Amino acid sequence: MSRYLRVLFFALSLLFLDVSFAEEEEAEEAEAAPTIQYLELKPGIIANYGSSSGKPRLLNADVTLQVSDEDTAEKVSMYLVPIRHELIMMFSNLKYDEADSGAQVEELRAKALEAVHSSLSEWSESLQVADVIFTKFVTE
Repeated sequence: MSRYLRVLFFALSLLFLDVSFAEEEEAEEAEAAPTIQYLELKPGIIANYGSSSGKPRLLNADVTLQVSDEDTAEKVSMYLVPIRHELIMMFSNLKYDEADSGAQVEELRAKALEAVHSSLSEWSESLQVADVIFTKFVTE
């Protein structure tokens, strides 16, 4: 009977040993992986556009900036006001039919990323935003 207990104890100890190594590997991977951060521009951006070609339209967008790490997020957050201004000006200068389809919204997202980069380059050459994400994009 004691032989079975020893075998059982040995098998259980191997099982727990394997679990502890897996936890250590997960902890090391978490430390090594970059922590992507997201900065929301609050409140959402509301802009009138297309007024030169008839009735003005309204754009309502929630914008989130993706940055590579927490340190960059902290530094970029100091420049959210000029970034917001640049995006409002870009959206206000749209023509009447420039935000009607998904492909046009994707082009606007790419232009918004360029606008964010140009706004940041005025203040700091080292800061980079990885992506601009529209979490809400409504036109009326």
